[in-house]
Amino acid sequence: MSNFYKTAFAVPFIQRLEPLRLFVCERVSLLRRILCPIYPLVYVDDVSGEIGADTLVVLSPKEYWVMEAKLNVSSEKEAVKYAPALFDIGGNYLYQAKKTAENSYILIAYNPKEVEDKIRKNPIMSHVRNVTFSQWVFADCDKPVRLNTNRYLAVVDGIVLEMEASYISEHGSIPLAEALRSSHQSYKSVSLSSLISDTITPKTFKTSLFVLLLLSGNFMLQAFNDHFTINEANTKIETLLGSSHLSATSIEREMLLRSLREKEEKQLGLRRKCYTLSTLEVPLDKAASPAPATLSGSEGIVLIPGSKPGEANRLLIDGKTDTTSVAGGMTGFSELLYDGKTLKITLDAADDKRADEIKSMMLKKFKHSRINEQNHKIEVRIK
Repeated sequence: MSNFYKTAFAVPFIQRLEPLRLFVCERVSLLRRILCPIYPLVYVDDVSGEIGADTLVVLSPKEYWVMEAKLNVSSEKEAVKYAPALFDIGGNYLYQAKKTAENSYILIAYNPKEVEDKIRKNPIMSHVRNVTFSQWVFADCDKPVRLNTNRYLAVVDGIVLEMEASYISEHGSIPLAEALRSSHQSYKSVSLSSLISDTITPKTFKTSLFVLLLLSGNFMLQAFNDHFTINEANTKIETLLGSSHLSATSIEREMLLRSLREKEEKQLGLRRKCYTLSTLEVPLDKAASPAPATLSGSEGIVLIPGSKPGEANRLLIDGKTDTTSVAGGMTGFSELLYDGKTLKITLDAADDKRADEIKSMMLKKFKHSRINEQNHKIEVRIK
């Protein structure tokens, strides 16, 4: 049997209403025959012949522990909560309580496995459904009850005990059959279905089915409500998308938002780099001036016919080219390019000293930049 049945249906629902049923039986006489029918009693150690399913088996005092306790509680249900601590006999026991006076309770502890074995091992009691305790049946008996085993049931300080005949005087005692016949009331009982852990009884099955139907109905109602809520939410989303002219699918919207975020991040990164460049103090050598060009050879310069302005003048003397050698120049930015990923900066340096200063400054500001230098022209690539 699953843990679901062990926990949720170990005690049938009708068993939990037992205190209320007994209370109604005591106070409302008109309902007594309906709610509290009187069942025939049989003592567990004195069973003979066939007995019916409605027979109530009375357990011997040997089958349970009993004590009287003063508890400041208002109901038997609350009193049962204190029973495990008061008995302190292990975790395999179940407990019952019966109120005898104001704040006074009789507590009973019994092992459900032992009680089950006691009933089920006797084939005569195979149809029995409920059991009760000698404490509840014979507590008000003012005479000792003589058992067929030459033992007696007697009440001592409100507790029903089973004892040897040597402790009880036979005079004034009544036989067990007479004591059981004289019982004309309904007694509190325990259903055997609450003790059996490996078998599903019809009552347990019906109760389980009823609860499962309730749960299924609740789940179906919840599913219908969720479906209605989802449809309503989808309608609102479609209306919102139509009024905002956004893309219909979430993937397209996410791609659009991602693209806008990437553009914003690139623009922000470029602004930061440009701002850092604007704060650089690139040294400018204003005193430096270009040196005059020195021509090779001692003859005059002859231009090649058809040459364009800006092209190098070629000499016809010894096949040499007219070039100028620069002895000094300006220091500063000469070019700035951005291709969408990399910022390229070109700087001119007047001499080696200026070039080293510019490279050191760039590496300090842009640690992950790449720097190339050629003829005092410094090219910096910043990612």
